[in-house]
Amino acid sequence: LKAAILNDSNSQASIGKLYLDEGDIQYGLIYLNKASNQGDVDALLELGLIYCDGNVVEQDFKKCNEYW
Repeated sequence: LKAAILNDSNSQASIGKLYLDEGDIQYGLIYLNKASNQGDVDALLELGLIYCDGNVVEQDFKKCNEYW
């Protein structure tokens, strides 16, 4: 968590996925967005899947395409 707080994008993506796995959508998206803003490929892929599938958030193909 310390590395994520210090803006390590890989750590932020990992923490975001962990939060999502635990059902904490708000913090999961926060950390995935922080990582994606730094160009983290894993975070971009995960966010694209989230918005394309619509299982975690409302399906939004526009946002899906923005992340992919």
